[in-house]
Amino acid sequence: MREKFEGYTGKISESEVLGETKTEQAEAKREFGGEYIGFRQAVDLVKDVQPFKDPADPHEKPFPHDLHATLAEALSLDNYEQLRFYTAVGSYLDKKHGVDAFFELDLGNGKSARATLDMTQNPKKQDYKADVVFQWPSEGLDRKDPGDRAAWQDKLREVSKELKDVLEAEARLAKTNIRSLSEKEIEESRRIAEEARHSNRFRAGAPVSAPKRHLHRHHHGHAA
Repeated sequence: MREKFEGYTGKISESEVLGETKTEQAEAKREFGGEYIGFRQAVDLVKDVQPFKDPADPHEKPFPHDLHATLAEALSLDNYEQLRFYTAVGSYLDKKHGVDAFFELDLGNGKSARATLDMTQNPKKQDYKADVVFQWPSEGLDRKDPGDRAAWQDKLREVSKELKDVLEAEARLAKTNIRSLSEKEIEESRRIAEEARHSNRFRAGAPVSAPKRHLHRHHHGHAA
């Protein structure tokens, strides 16, 4: 049996489990001149520096891949393209806003619901900013290890349930019901969202402060 993340702590463990962004700090410095970056701008920058070829299929890392599928099934989505995963590890969003990763669910017509994640190895962690905080055992988990399979599945179910609760709450705030979108609806919604994203990015003015949106935090502190 191979050793699982032996000696890894903090950022290294997060990058191993969730993946790590690429040159996000450099992107932030170039675009905003090193000034404070608000939450929305930080989220926007993260999307451009993903290690995943397709955020709707983050197969490069086992846990995001399986969590994406588990959450999509919990939401009864017909098309997994409707749900996207982004890591924020190593980014400004991670270091200044306390978010390690996030999911975005396409609600249609350019609208989306977002649920943020914070991974920790401290079962008593109380100081957090993300919507969902989950504990990752210090010895790690390996889905290929027969001894870890039950704990792996438990972790997927527990975290996906909390993410689902947040996404449903965010959809209610947007006065939209979560439903399965067709491929055509997803394509059109994404086009609208991308146009708005680029318009906001290049709009004149200084970065705005982080919005007060973390109203539905779920602290998952059970060890696997």
